[in-house]
Amino acid sequence: MPAEMGIAVEHRVEVQCFGILEQICGGRTRDVAVTSLPASVADILERLALDVPAVRGYLAHTACAIGDQVVRRDAQLQDGEVLVLLPPVSGG
Repeated sequence: MPAEMGIAVEHRVEVQCFGILEQICGGRTRDVAVTSLPASVADILERLALDVPAVRGYLAHTACAIGDQVVRRDAQLQDGEVLVLLPPVSGG
């Protein structure tokens, strides 16, 4: 009912971080607050960068997935979906 009363409702999106992003974000999973769902991947990444400024420099080269599907930044996450961040990997 709060949304109908004009009160902002905060939703939480689970973001799974791998590689260097896990270290920067302080763990494998992080909850990111958004004001509405569905929310675009780009919106969630922007909010993550506001919460963890050190991550911003890595996001341009990070692949994003919802489930096992790699998605573009304009993809929309629905309630209950998890955003997975896959940084580039180097080495041999």
